[in-house]
Amino acid sequence: MEGRNDAATTEDILKKLNEIYGNVKTADRVVHDFHSAKQKEGKPCLTWGERVETLFQQAEEKSKINENKRDRTLKDILSRGIRSDKLRMATRVYYESSDTCECLRMKA
Repeated sequence: MEGRNDAATTEDILKKLNEIYGNVKTADRVVHDFHSAKQKEGKPCLTWGERVETLFQQAEEKSKINENKRDRTLKDILSRGIRSDKLRMATRVYYESSDTCECLRMKA
């Protein structure tokens, strides 16, 4: 084809990839988002627990979270992110117990 330039610039390629895949987070950013997550105001604890699970799965997919420490890590983030100090203190016994994260989430 006459007049066609097949040489794409790096910027063109990145722009096209961003159009197709959206904003792809780096592994470090995904892990940071997981560890700094907090319960959003007005959201129930059940929703917060589901969000923690989703963030964990994203971080795990980026190979930055140890699967062997999954439940403990989830419990840490879940408990630390609960907005209400009163609720966090009321569920502390479940956090410190050997119960699963799911148990803590249900009690919260």
